[in-house]
Amino acid sequence: MEKYLAPEPIGEGELSDLWRRFKREFTQFLTAIDKNGATEQTKLAIFLRTVGPRVNDMYETMRFEEGEDRTKWSVVSGKLDNACARRTSKHVTRDRFLQLKQESKSVDQFVVELRKQVRDCYFGGLQDDLVLHVLIRGVSNERMRRRLLETDNLDLPKAVRMCQTMEATAVDLQSLVEKTETVEKVAATESQPTLATSGATDQFSRWRGKRDDGREGKARQQRNVTSKRGVGSRSGGVCSRCGRLHQPRQCPAYGQQCNNCGGYNHFARMCTRRTDTTHLIDTTHLVESPTPPASEEEVLLIRVQKVSRKLLAKVPFKREKKIQVITCQLDTAAS
Repeated sequence: MEKYLAPEPIGEGELSDLWRRFKREFTQFLTAIDKNGATEQTKLAIFLRTVGPRVNDMYETMRFEEGEDRTKWSVVSGKLDNACARRTSKHVTRDRFLQLKQESKSVDQFVVELRKQVRDCYFGGLQDDLVLHVLIRGVSNERMRRRLLETDNLDLPKAVRMCQTMEATAVDLQSLVEKTETVEKVAATESQPTLATSGATDQFSRWRGKRDDGREGKARQQRNVTSKRGVGSRSGGVCSRCGRLHQPRQCPAYGQQCNNCGGYNHFARMCTRRTDTTHLIDTTHLVESPTPPASEEEVLLIRVQKVSRKLLAKVPFKREKKIQVITCQLDTAAS
């Protein structure tokens, strides 16, 4: 069992960070195997067997002053603390810390990174204030930054809870939008007319041809007229079916079903038929957060409806034992 508890040997990389982590894990390892009460020589032997060749070589070439016992763990540990200490100026580490950004990390990962970096900045009692400052400055979400700046009496724990709550809510809303889009695509696919097999189509065409040889030519001519009418003029007009500029007979809306009226060969944004029917997209969506809300307001549930081409969310809030409902439009980048 002991081989699974031992810390990883120190390899290549920044020695100061690796040594600090190994020493912390080695202390935990001694506690796990019940060796905290062992002799200094025993602890040193266990250390040299687990730390790896890089630090072993440093130990072999280490110079000890008169009176320093090279067989004691406490003496060797202290000398390694000095040898592995980072020599970078605190002004450089402070500048590096103040430039940290969230980028693609989660809020929790960003906060952990800030707490690790601030230890080498020697800010003393101002550590939490400086971590809060860089957190506000470095978050990727502009709305989250604005919310933090607008909050009175903001401290680091409260700011972290607010960021976690807003991050979790954003993930829930994104999942809701994706689910709605999937339902609409499935519904559009199911309503798409099924094409007949090629054999049946050919047989039907031959039968129609016997009745009226001239109808196919007339239909082709009518399609050409319709296509020319949909395409913008050579002077820069746009197509009345897709809203874009394109060459004749190359309309991207051809064969596509309109999400507004259910017809074909035009996009919903160019549809001339307006419907005001309200469609219920989903029932209720409970918004949960791993942490308590940052204020007295509490989100109970969200009901989403589709009105014409808009997604409207009815959000009830419970405040002072009263429920208030607000209606807001979801931004799906399509309305």
